[in-house]
Amino acid sequence: MKTVLISPFFYPDEIGIALYNKLTVDYLLKNKYDVSIITAVPYYPEWRVKEPYVKAKLFTKEKYLEATVFRIKLFVPKNPTAIKRVLQLAHFTILSIRYVFSVPKDCKIIVVSPFTSGIITALLIKLFRGGKIWCHIQDFEFDAAIASFSFKRFIKLLHKIESFLFNRCDKVSTISKAMFIKLQNKTSTPATLFPNFINVKNFKQTYKTHPYCNLSQKPQLLYSGNLGEKQDWDFFEKFCKEVYNNVDITIVGDGAMRDILKQKLKDLSNIRFFNLVPFRELPQLLCSFDGHILFQKKEVIDSVMPSKLIAMMLSGKPSFMYGNSLSESKLILEESAGGIFYNGNNAKEFSERVFDLLTDHQKRESMGNAAKKYAQLHFSDKNILRDFENNLKDL
Repeated sequence: MKTVLISPFFYPDEIGIALYNKLTVDYLLKNKYDVSIITAVPYYPEWRVKEPYVKAKLFTKEKYLEATVFRIKLFVPKNPTAIKRVLQLAHFTILSIRYVFSVPKDCKIIVVSPFTSGIITALLIKLFRGGKIWCHIQDFEFDAAIASFSFKRFIKLLHKIESFLFNRCDKVSTISKAMFIKLQNKTSTPATLFPNFINVKNFKQTYKTHPYCNLSQKPQLLYSGNLGEKQDWDFFEKFCKEVYNNVDITIVGDGAMRDILKQKLKDLSNIRFFNLVPFRELPQLLCSFDGHILFQKKEVIDSVMPSKLIAMMLSGKPSFMYGNSLSESKLILEESAGGIFYNGNNAKEFSERVFDLLTDHQKRESMGNAAKKYAQLHFSDKNILRDFENNLKDL
């Protein structure tokens, strides 16, 4: 079966959407699919083009295993403001039209959102080359834009554009139950659930302590992932100050807010920063700490369920999250009994709850085991990718 994936995020980036796109392509190739990919040069989460693509041409063609990769050197702003992100989206969409006649005829066309505008390219491929379109929503980018930036006057227009594009697809999907309900309110296109997944086998072995883990006598907390604008770094800063004498915190990641965050926390000796680790090291890293932290802005409710939460849970360690009480993350943590979700405003109160659990070894271990069992049951790559393939065949 011939398949085209359209997304600016792909290998060699190994974080977030790029990782899931890569793993999905790996699965398709393993099952003898003919795969083409329209993507961008790697730039995320650092927001700078990575080697060896810095001097790449505007359009390049390469191979990823047996897949054909069509790359675009898109506009990558050093300071990703709202307007610059819109320009980047438009740049990728316009340039991707260059490859409409480069992909095989009668393909199953998978658009991963963001960027939702990739549906425009998919519609042109369908018009001139045939095929069916499946849009998979990892993030409701229009909702995130409205919540995070000053787009209030354009709310109705943005929602109309979004629904127009979704309604032109043959199938749509998203990654969580809450997002699925929201998706059904946005479009009449048949929808399905395609959750993010993880290779459970990678977390079954015992690992040595990762070098990034501090070997002091204090409890060790980890944040690993994108340092972006959806996280509530103001509350995180207050939390770090509250646990200054009692807990060490390691931050492994990169992103638009990294330099600002380092400046804010420069006087706290219990905070350490490291660059992202290769994907193969992620299980060892996550399993080395006593717990995981994730702080989301409260106004970002269900636009996305953090994919990193799955790996955090599978590490067998409790997760401590801050955010909106209506979020999918809260439901998962409560269903699994695998962590603490806090939606108040008192950093001292939250820090005390976290410290009490970290120092209760029996309760901490029990909560971590519950999280791991839940992740194994609900987010196994084997089951989810099999269901995905069945849906793709029916498209």
